[in-house]
Amino acid sequence: MCNVGIESTIVGFENDLPVIYRVGGLSVEKIELIVGKVDVRTYSVSNPQAPGQLQSHYAPLKKLVLGNIEALLEENKNKRVGVLSFQKKYTSHFIEKLIVLSADGDLYEAAHKLFSALRELDKSSVDIILAEEVPEFGLGRAINDRLRRASVKQ
Repeated sequence: MCNVGIESTIVGFENDLPVIYRVGGLSVEKIELIVGKVDVRTYSVSNPQAPGQLQSHYAPLKKLVLGNIEALLEENKNKRVGVLSFQKKYTSHFIEKLIVLSADGDLYEAAHKLFSALRELDKSSVDIILAEEVPEFGLGRAINDRLRRASVKQ
Protein backbone atom coordinates (compact mmCIF):
# COMPACT_ATOMS: atom_id res chain seq x y z
CA MET A 1 0.00 0.00 0.00
CA CYS A 2 1.19 3.50 -0.82
CA ASN A 3 0.68 5.90 2.10
CA VAL A 4 0.99 8.98 -0.11
CA GLY A 5 -1.49 7.75 -2.72
CA ILE A 6 0.87 7.91 -5.68
CA GLU A 7 3.87 5.73 -6.36
CA SER A 8 7.35 6.39 -5.11
CA THR A 9 9.91 8.69 -6.63
CA ILE A 10 12.52 6.78 -8.58
CA VAL A 11 16.06 8.16 -8.47
CA GLY A 12 19.09 6.81 -10.27
CA PHE A 13 22.56 7.95 -11.16
CA GLU A 14 24.15 8.57 -14.53
CA ASN A 15 27.81 9.56 -14.65
CA ASP A 16 27.67 9.88 -10.85
CA LEU A 17 24.94 12.56 -11.07
CA PRO A 18 21.44 12.07 -9.58
CA VAL A 19 18.58 11.66 -12.04
CA ILE A 20 14.87 11.46 -11.21
CA TYR A 21 13.17 8.98 -13.52
CA ARG A 22 9.73 9.19 -11.92
CA VAL A 23 8.41 11.97 -9.70
CA GLY A 24 6.39 10.62 -6.81
CA GLY A 25 5.76 10.77 -3.10
CA LEU A 26 9.14 12.29 -2.29
CA SER A 27 9.28 15.72 -3.92
CA VAL A 28 12.07 16.96 -6.17
CA GLU A 29 12.55 19.86 -3.76
CA LYS A 30 13.23 17.54 -0.81
CA ILE A 31 15.68 15.47 -2.82
CA GLU A 32 17.52 18.60 -3.96
CA LEU A 33 17.88 19.73 -0.34
CA ILE A 34 19.98 16.62 0.24
CA VAL A 35 21.88 16.05 -3.01
CA GLY A 36 21.71 19.40 -4.79
CA LYS A 37 20.32 20.02 -8.26
CA VAL A 38 18.96 16.92 -10.00
CA ASP A 39 18.10 16.15 -13.60
CA VAL A 40 14.42 15.21 -14.00
CA ARG A 41 13.84 12.78 -16.89
CA THR A 42 10.32 11.50 -16.45
CA TYR A 43 9.61 10.56 -20.07
CA SER A 44 10.97 7.80 -22.24
CA VAL A 45 9.63 7.05 -25.70
CA SER A 46 10.53 3.38 -25.91
CA ASN A 47 13.24 2.40 -23.44
CA PRO A 48 12.12 3.41 -19.95
CA GLN A 49 14.69 3.34 -17.15
CA ALA A 50 11.90 3.03 -14.56
CA PRO A 51 8.20 2.11 -14.34
CA GLY A 52 5.80 4.86 -15.37
CA GLN A 53 8.07 6.61 -17.89
CA LEU A 54 6.08 5.92 -21.04
CA GLN A 55 4.03 8.87 -22.30
CA SER A 56 0.68 7.15 -21.86
CA HIS A 57 0.35 5.58 -18.45
CA TYR A 58 -2.18 5.61 -15.62
CA ALA A 59 -4.90 6.25 -18.22
CA PRO A 60 -8.56 5.55 -17.54
CA LEU A 61 -10.56 3.85 -20.29
CA LYS A 62 -12.64 6.99 -20.77
CA LYS A 63 -11.12 10.01 -22.46
CA LEU A 64 -9.54 12.42 -19.97
CA VAL A 65 -8.98 16.02 -21.05
CA LEU A 66 -6.69 18.23 -19.00
CA GLY A 67 -7.08 22.00 -18.99
CA ASN A 68 -9.28 24.90 -17.89
CA ILE A 69 -12.45 23.28 -16.52
CA GLU A 70 -14.80 26.15 -17.36
CA ALA A 71 -13.63 26.31 -20.99
CA LEU A 72 -13.73 22.53 -21.29
CA LEU A 73 -17.28 22.45 -19.92
CA GLU A 74 -18.36 24.83 -22.66
CA GLU A 75 -16.63 22.70 -25.32
CA ASN A 76 -18.24 19.49 -24.05
CA LYS A 77 -21.76 20.65 -23.16
CA ASN A 78 -23.31 18.00 -25.40
CA LYS A 79 -21.71 15.16 -23.36
CA ARG A 80 -22.18 13.58 -19.96
CA VAL A 81 -19.25 15.17 -18.15
CA GLY A 82 -17.26 14.08 -15.13
CA VAL A 83 -15.00 16.65 -13.49
CA LEU A 84 -11.87 16.01 -11.46
CA SER A 85 -11.12 19.25 -9.65
CA PHE A 86 -8.21 20.08 -7.39
CA GLN A 87 -9.98 22.41 -5.00
CA LYS A 88 -12.97 24.16 -6.56
CA LYS A 89 -16.51 22.84 -6.47
CA TYR A 90 -17.67 23.64 -9.99
CA THR A 91 -21.38 24.16 -10.49
CA SER A 92 -22.81 23.52 -13.92
CA HIS A 93 -25.79 21.54 -15.13
CA PHE A 94 -23.38 19.93 -17.64
CA ILE A 95 -21.57 18.11 -14.83
CA GLU A 96 -22.89 14.63 -14.15
CA LYS A 97 -20.21 13.72 -11.59
CA LEU A 98 -17.78 15.98 -9.72
CA ILE A 99 -14.89 14.88 -7.53
CA VAL A 100 -12.85 17.46 -5.61
CA LEU A 101 -9.43 16.15 -4.61
CA SER A 102 -8.95 18.60 -1.72
CA ALA A 103 -11.34 21.40 -0.78
CA ASP A 104 -8.54 22.80 1.41
CA GLY A 105 -5.92 22.75 -1.37
CA ASP A 106 -3.83 20.09 0.38
CA LEU A 107 -1.55 18.38 -2.15
CA TYR A 108 -1.01 15.41 0.17
CA GLU A 109 -4.78 14.81 0.35
CA ALA A 110 -5.08 15.29 -3.42
CA ALA A 111 -2.32 12.74 -4.09
CA HIS A 112 -3.97 10.29 -1.73
CA LYS A 113 -7.33 10.55 -3.55
CA LEU A 114 -6.08 10.78 -7.15
CA PHE A 115 -6.23 7.17 -8.35
CA SER A 116 -9.46 6.27 -6.56
CA ALA A 117 -11.06 9.40 -8.05
CA LEU A 118 -9.90 8.43 -11.54
CA ARG A 119 -11.25 4.90 -11.08
CA GLU A 120 -14.58 6.21 -9.78
CA LEU A 121 -15.01 8.58 -12.72
CA ASP A 122 -13.96 5.87 -15.16
CA LYS A 123 -16.62 3.49 -13.76
CA SER A 124 -19.34 6.15 -13.82
CA SER A 125 -21.76 6.82 -16.68
CA VAL A 126 -19.92 9.92 -17.92
CA ASP A 127 -18.72 10.18 -21.52
CA ILE A 128 -15.63 12.24 -20.79
CA ILE A 129 -13.51 13.23 -17.78
CA LEU A 130 -12.36 16.83 -17.49
CA ALA A 131 -9.49 17.54 -15.12
CA GLU A 132 -7.28 20.44 -14.10
CA GLU A 133 -3.67 20.58 -13.02
CA VAL A 134 -2.71 21.31 -9.43
CA PRO A 135 0.04 23.75 -8.33
CA GLU A 136 3.36 22.59 -9.81
CA PHE A 137 5.46 22.14 -6.65
CA GLY A 138 6.03 19.41 -4.09
CA LEU A 139 3.59 16.54 -4.62
CA GLY A 140 1.88 18.67 -7.26
CA ARG A 141 4.60 17.76 -9.75
CA ALA A 142 3.83 14.06 -9.33
CA ILE A 143 0.05 14.58 -9.45
CA ASN A 144 0.34 16.63 -12.65
CA ASP A 145 2.66 14.01 -14.13
CA ARG A 146 0.02 11.31 -13.56
CA LEU A 147 -2.76 13.54 -14.92
CA ARG A 148 -0.77 14.39 -18.06
CA ARG A 149 -0.07 10.72 -18.71
CA ALA A 150 -3.71 9.82 -18.06
CA SER A 151 -4.80 12.35 -20.67
CA VAL A 152 -2.69 10.78 -23.43
CA LYS A 153 -4.63 8.30 -25.55
CA GLN A 154 -2.81 6.00 -27.95
